[in-house]
Amino acid sequence: FACDEVRMLGNYVYDMGDSCLRNERAGQGWVIANNIIVNSGKDSIKIMGVVGGPVKPKANIITGNVIIDAGNTGIVATGDGTVVANNSIYGTGKNTAGAALNKWFASAAGISVLDSSNDVAVTGNFVREAYANGVLFDGGTMGSAKSNTVTGCGTNGIELLDHNGGVIESNEVFNNGSQLTATHSGIRIQGVAT
Repeated sequence: FACDEVRMLGNYVYDMGDSCLRNERAGQGWVIANNIIVNSGKDSIKIMGVVGGPVKPKANIITGNVIIDAGNTGIVATGDGTVVANNSIYGTGKNTAGAALNKWFASAAGISVLDSSNDVAVTGNFVREAYANGVLFDGGTMGSAKSNTVTGCGTNGIELLDHNGGVIESNEVFNNGSQLTATHSGIRIQGVAT
């Protein structure tokens, strides 16, 4: 069963072996706000639905968080109508515990919107030095990326991958694409969802 209406507010969470603020069964109405998260082992903030089940999270809010050195992705947001706003993310893909074993996460974005989530708003965030994309929409429809600052990320600054529709507006995207080759973009739209 999904859990609705949960608040995670004003916490300081650091040096975790896994995700710092993670829910396995998000339903609707979650608010994750004003937390400081440092050195997570994997994703710093992760909203998930019931794995393998029919419940998909929706209408959740992730706002005002500061994330430093996420082991994998800074924020993973799934669910229709989710809002990711005014967060500051400094460094992703920094799995310090596994660095000696070369266990880096190639998917480490600043913000990832996954699981074919629809109508997700990513607004007013600051993303710096994500290992991969600054902001990634993977699947879904009608997402929006507005007024974000994305800099120093390893691959594309903002990417819509197999995503239908959406708005990319008033973002400041610069100095991205440092990983592997020079084939990365500031803003990239790739593929069409079928």
